[in-house]
Amino acid sequence: MQTRQTIYQQLLTVSEQNLSEHRKQITRISVIRFVWFCLLAFLVWISRHLPIYIPVLESIGGIIGFLILIVWYDKHIRQRDYSETRIRLLQKELNLIDYNFEGIDDAREELNGDHPFINDLDVFGGHSLFQYLNRSIAGLGRETLIQWLKDHLTEKAEIVQRQKAVAELSVKQELRLHFFNHRNDTAFFRLKTGRNCRSFLLRKITFREKKYYGDLSD
Repeated sequence: MQTRQTIYQQLLTVSEQNLSEHRKQITRISVIRFVWFCLLAFLVWISRHLPIYIPVLESIGGIIGFLILIVWYDKHIRQRDYSETRIRLLQKELNLIDYNFEGIDDAREELNGDHPFINDLDVFGGHSLFQYLNRSIAGLGRETLIQWLKDHLTEKAEIVQRQKAVAELSVKQELRLHFFNHRNDTAFFRLKTGRNCRSFLLRKITFREKKYYGDLSD
């Protein structure tokens, strides 16, 4: 069975390869756009003494081709940005596995000498349990985890239910990485699902969405 570190390292390698390929494509498209523009300008110039409809048709065809190149370029720009964010997230995961907490939120403001166990168990602060567990991408998630750690459950059924929920998400690396990549773009989820982020997370991905996102639920 592969360890988490091995899985993340493999994903990181693939993401770095994808990033390299997108950067190459962006460079190629930039060169093609420049050549296309120069060729269009040259054709229009040499056609200036021909009937007017010829340079007009050349211009229309050239503009359509140029717009296609812009769309193609924009697609690879977005994929490049996606890959760069994905790489940063994977590197963060690998750092946490190695207990490297540099730059990680530690919720130090929650330290409380009157609490029965927070200080003794390093729940908050540097090199704390909160730093190791926290994967929240919004204030609500952060506050929820803080509340879970401060006011622990006492009923067995509730504890088991929460453990099952966490265990289910813990093995879905692709789903979590994909969601983290779009943490600042709630419009993305509304556009693709017709729902807000909360409802997106609280239901199973449909077959149609799975085709778009890839097999993220595995």
